Amino acid sequence: MQAQPTESTEHGPFLLTIDETIREARTSRATLYREINSGRLKTVKLGTRRYTTPEFIREWIATLSDEGQAA
Repeated sequence: MQAQPTESTEHGPFLLTIDETIREARTSRATLYREINSGRLKTVKLGTRRYTTPEFIREWIATLSDEGQAA
């Protein structure tokens, strides 16, 4: 049996799937992959699956806030 990489800890899941990230960020798959491909949202790959972390999401949101203030 394969371990579930998104098992919750007391602070929430350590790794988030792309689908979980889309739901949490309330964005589209196309937008999320655009952010990943641009390097603004970091991810990790385990085998063929791609994950992100709550920390990576916080960093990404901070860059969005910074861009909004610069405009």
